Amino acid sequence: MKSRIKFVNALISLTILMFGMVTMTHSTAYGTACPAFDNKSDRPLWASLGGWGEIAGPCGNFPPDITLDAPQNNMLLSGTQSLTISGSVRDNDGSGNVLTINYQIDTGSAQTIQTFTPANSQNQSFSHAISSTNLSFLSEGQHTLKVTVNDNYGGSKSATRTFSIDRTPPTAPSLSLASKTESTASLSWTAAADSSGISQYEVYRGSTLVSAVGTNTAYTVSSLASGIAYDFSVKVKDLVGYETSSNTLHVVTADLIAPTVPTGLKAANITTSSFDLTWTASTDNSGVVASYDVFRNGVQIATVASASYSVTGITYAGISPTGAYSVKAKDVAGNISSSSEVLLVTTLPNSPEADDTAVGAYAISYGTTYAGYLSSATDKDFFRYTAATNGVDAVSLQVPGGSNYDVYIYDDHAKYVAASVQDIGESEEVIFKVTAGKTYSIKVVSAGSGISPDPYKLSVTRAMATKYKVEYNYDANGNLRSKTMVPLPY
Repeated sequence: MKSRIKFVNALISLTILMFGMVTMTHSTAYGTACPAFDNKSDRPLWASLGGWGEIAGPCGNFPPDITLDAPQNNMLLSGTQSLTISGSVRDNDGSGNVLTINYQIDTGSAQTIQTFTPANSQNQSFSHAISSTNLSFLSEGQHTLKVTVNDNYGGSKSATRTFSIDRTPPTAPSLSLASKTESTASLSWTAAADSSGISQYEVYRGSTLVSAVGTNTAYTVSSLASGIAYDFSVKVKDLVGYETSSNTLHVVTADLIAPTVPTGLKAANITTSSFDLTWTASTDNSGVVASYDVFRNGVQIATVASASYSVTGITYAGISPTGAYSVKAKDVAGNISSSSEVLLVTTLPNSPEADDTAVGAYAISYGTTYAGYLSSATDKDFFRYTAATNGVDAVSLQVPGGSNYDVYIYDDHAKYVAASVQDIGESEEVIFKVTAGKTYSIKVVSAGSGISPDPYKLSVTRAMATKYKVEYNYDANGNLRSKTMVPLPY
């Protein structure tokens, strides 16, 4: 009976020993499942029964874990950006494993990021940046990044990400004008091409950003001024930040606004067959007045670029006006202003002898300069005008160089009123009191020497003074030569 008991015990011991050996032998194959462990010393639960010793060895090793935070999958990089790899790893056993982290791009060789011995079952962070220089060997397009953690027992785990590289800016859009009004410009452009994709288009007026329009290829710019020139362009940006500008488009908005009316139309340098018209220049919303149309008796006779025109080829028509002159302004868009005031102009008689008497005096008016000639030392020219209001008038005579001309004023009864008798080469001016509605005659004569072939210039204006005194001019013998109304200050 005892011998049977001993045999059974021996058989049980042998069975337990064989099972333990099989289990230990089985656990040496890395990555296969070990028996269930208790909470003491990595031993099978059944090993706690009856004096089973501590089990040490490879059955306690498990592959490390890796968590990859960056880069994000399908990340886009420009040619100047680096690629950052970051995350954490963990050793899953307490055997003092040495962990090594490396990365591999496509089929390239593995590059070590870090080697360390982490604490058991604790996360260990890591980070590494691959510079744009070290990425420069890669072609444009998509690539695969593989990050692997290895332990010194041959265990490993990997994480992969894809990323793309774009080193080429987008193609340039071709900008054109679809339509325009006086305050808008509708722009359109061809779509740009890019390997990474288009982020947005930006519309510029000069250097000022008007609007970002997403991926649209048309935009209407509003709140523009009529008839003004603008420069527009479009900038395209791709998904990695590269940008390209379109052509610059020069647009002048529709102009519906006419220039201002020309004012101050005057005639000067009047001769027997010609005179000069001048006026105050017009302005236009576009900043440019293209031209002026000159009219005589309602018929256009000339188009000029500046605010003056010389009328020539006039035939004498006695004391009647030779024509009614007016001017209109035109801008670059063809808008035409209203007409200026109408100016009646009479040229001088053809013969300087035709007005040698007060009866045949040549009619003149305020504010116009008249040109005339003295043919000899005995020649004399008469002019006449009617005073507009009570007050003081001034008659001015510009004498040609080297000449000695004098001016005398008479009332409507041929009575002497005033005169100016300056020396040779000096201009004359007579200021005298007038009565509204009365006609005054002006006589221009030579002082006996210095006759010029050039014309003198005569004008009559309203004087500013309201107070005046009479000055008398006597010769050496005491004879009265002239008397002049001299204005006094207010």
